[in-house]
Formats: sequence, structure tokens, C-alpha cells
Amino acid sequence: MNAPLQGHAASTQSTAQPLLAVDNVSLEYRTPERVVRATHQVSFEIDPADRYVLLGPSGCGKSTLLKSIAGFIKPCEGEIRLLGQRVEQPGP
Repeated sequence: MNAPLQGHAASTQSTAQPLLAVDNVSLEYRTPERVVRATHQVSFEIDPADRYVLLGPSGCGKSTLLKSIAGFIKPCEGEIRLLGQRVEQPGP
């Protein structure tokens, strides 16, 4: 049954832009020995009311992805948008 809970608004499909859009993002960083690919073509969207958890083993790219979303690491491939604006650098 898909009825909304009492006191909660029913979710509706809207054409509003997502709060955060990660589109085919690949991230790499250099170590003294090699180039490490931290993520490969990751894509997802988060709407304002959404809550997400990044879960994975150590070294799988969780922190690197968060640093990129914050604007500290530029993707080598893909794009990150916050409220429709491309993330190019850290913000306030």
C-alpha cells in the first residue's frame, strides 16, 4: 500500500532540480609510486529531503568522493552540481 502516513505529505514526482547531482564522476590521486583511481563513473542525485549513507570498506573512495563534492578535489571525469551550479572550488 502506498498511502502516505498520517501527518506526512505524499511524495510527488516533480521536475525540480536535485540538491546535489554527481554525474559519471571518476576521481584519481597520485602517490609516489602510482596514480590511484579512487572512484570510477559514480552517478547519483540527492533531493533536499533525502538522507544518504556512504558505506564501504576502507580505501574504496568514500572520503575522496566527499572531498570532491565539497570542491577540494576536481574530478578527472564527470561533473558535480550543487543546486544546478557546477562545483569548481570549496564554498562558504
